[in-house]
Amino acid sequence: MAAAVAKQWQVDWKYMRTPLHSAAHVLNPANQDEKHHQNPALWTDFVTVAIRLLGDWDGAQAIEQFHSYRSRMGLFALAAARTYRPSSNPWDYWASYGCGVPELQKLAFKVRSQPSSAIRSEQN
Repeated sequence: MAAAVAKQWQVDWKYMRTPLHSAAHVLNPANQDEKHHQNPALWTDFVTVAIRLLGDWDGAQAIEQFHSYRSRMGLFALAAARTYRPSSNPWDYWASYGCGVPELQKLAFKVRSQPSSAIRSEQN
């Protein structure tokens, strides 16, 4: 039974893990402390989505600005941002604190605006 559950989990994980889901995870303030750039699959997905949604120039800018977000520079360093982060709605968080990294903020809004689902439309 445990083997069957583990196998189904792997199948579902492969199905549900999309570049858009990865980008949403990276840009969720609740995950700000994770070292996303050290996870090759997650970081590759994030970079791919940034370039796809913003284009080459703005996507590259958003990727560079990610360091400010992760390192809590600018508005992200404020005590209010740190207090707000763990329980915040990502959209509100980026609206409140993302103006110092405009391309990354734009990416966060675009990612949060994309319809995304992990529901299978067909069962095999």
